[in-house]
Amino acid sequence: MRTPAAAAALAIALALAGCAAGSPQGGAECTGNDACVASPGSPAASSAATPSTSPSRLQRFDAAARAAIARYGHPTGAQFVAAEVAAGFGASPMQVTPDRTSANLTPGSILFSALVDGTCLIGQFGDEVGGYHSTQARPISTGQCLIGAVPSAG
Repeated sequence: MRTPAAAAALAIALALAGCAAGSPQGGAECTGNDACVASPGSPAASSAATPSTSPSRLQRFDAAARAAIARYGHPTGAQFVAAEVAAGFGASPMQVTPDRTSANLTPGSILFSALVDGTCLIGQFGDEVGGYHSTQARPISTGQCLIGAVPSAG
């Protein structure tokens, strides 16, 4: 898929993003069809920064995602979350879309995010969007990075 198409898919997916199922390892918890949230006792995120001054965070986020892809080929949402928690994003709320659709199909891509000091680091991976893509953005009006219910951590 071309880059503009992948960007459009990311924008659509962000608008329609659901919540995750499963229970990742490494300090994050997921329940039912809710989004994953990193546990408060997991490794702390790095120092504060604004969206315009945090490229090193996005690079760390990308490195963790790419490591999960290299290790698992097509990681589950829980494996992406565990990789991000291991990279130090565990103290921030994390969200991930489901590994299966409501019709029990494999989705075209998985989105996952970490909210760090008012900045959303958002990753998307899947064959239908041309591999891995990421961005950073401000949270949506709910204060979250992806649309969907987020269970409280702890």
